[in-house]
Amino acid sequence: VLQDELPEALKRRQECIILASCGEEASLRQAVSMILDRVFDRSGLPATAERERDRPYVLDLIVPERSGGGIVGPGGERVRAIIEELGCEVQVSREPLAGIAAQKRVKLLARERGPVEAALWRLQGALVEMVDAEVLKPEHFELREALLDEEEAAANAARNRAAAEGRGEIPLRVLLAQGEAATVVGKLGANVARLRDLALVSIDNAEPPFDASE
Repeated sequence: VLQDELPEALKRRQECIILASCGEEASLRQAVSMILDRVFDRSGLPATAERERDRPYVLDLIVPERSGGGIVGPGGERVRAIIEELGCEVQVSREPLAGIAAQKRVKLLARERGPVEAALWRLQGALVEMVDAEVLKPEHFELREALLDEEEAAANAARNRAAAEGRGEIPLRVLLAQGEAATVVGKLGANVARLRDLALVSIDNAEPPFDASE
């Protein structure tokens, strides 16, 4: 489904959502593989962007909110198996996905593409099991705009006004000791990814040395 075919609430998000739907599993796997080829393509980066090439492979999945327990498994055994067997970090968000009704985010992180793609299909299998067991139904996979209460609607309107007036982004530079940087970033960038999800902020490393006047 192309971006311009999504509901208005999803078009306004600061991220693109890709929805692939195929009648056969083989076709779906081929389509997803081709999508990931584009998502993870780093061949166009300039030679000076080695830091970008070394970044972990990260994939965000949108799953029905009620599938959380089935994805995690009893005592977390399903997630633990993916981490231990595939070497892929799995983060299941506790909060529902902002702006989208009854959906939540599952983040997959690994140093290589293979474990991320394998984890994707492991979780897809879990969703299929829940559909077969009638725990999930087709309507649970529909992407719909979440209805906001008055407070959330006011905050959302204020953010939109700020963005329209050019006040949507405020840069902030934080200087950390070298030993503290890894703690802030987290394993495979997990802490940074969580900040991006919850606070909708953009985080990146600044290039030293800094201007002495700053």
